[in-house]
Amino acid sequence: YLDSCGHMTVPTMYHLAFSFQAGRGAVRDEWLWGFVDRTGREVIARQFDSAVSFGSEGLASVERDGAWGYIDKDGATVIPFRYDWAKPFSEGLACVQRNQKAGFVDVGGREIIPMVFSSALAFAGGTSIVTSNQKCGVLSISGDLLTPCRYDRIRRFSSGLAAVCLADKWGYIDETGREVISPRFDEAGAFSGRLAAVMMNDRWGFVDATGVIY
Repeated sequence: YLDSCGHMTVPTMYHLAFSFQAGRGAVRDEWLWGFVDRTGREVIARQFDSAVSFGSEGLASVERDGAWGYIDKDGATVIPFRYDWAKPFSEGLACVQRNQKAGFVDVGGREIIPMVFSSALAFAGGTSIVTSNQKCGVLSISGDLLTPCRYDRIRRFSSGLAAVCLADKWGYIDETGREVISPRFDEAGAFSGRLAAVMMNDRWGFVDATGVIY
């Protein structure tokens, strides 16, 4: 690790190192992961088969003996090692997976959203993109499906709208899940302010939130 002036603060003694989050950096020797603080002191011993940086709630997901759980900044187990996969916390919830089904738990390990999805992204802006039966939908942080799992792809919301793909055509939905621009573009980018870049018939242009093309 280097500081902002380029001075080495942690020697090059690890095979791999992640960026610092919550004052901890995940490091790996040849086989195992642990965590160091900004002085280079190993505050959580290298003992994990895999590790992900600390999330928004001050917990890190780590793997040991084929199971994932969560630890705090001192290395204490907060959520037991019982998942096939566990992602970092975001907006108070973390996506976990068991028996090829994904759902969400809180910092106490309580299953807030049942593990019924094939996959799920971390919550951002109060929504998650989830997959079921190879189709995508939008899930609210309260567990309601704002958009049923019927699209082939859904991109993250930007400026209140998200690009969705159905039968190789792209359109847009709003944050309530309502389809505001029906899928008709060959490609669609994220909204930035009032406009998003879109492509039809190999030509690019811009579309506004009402579907008017410029």
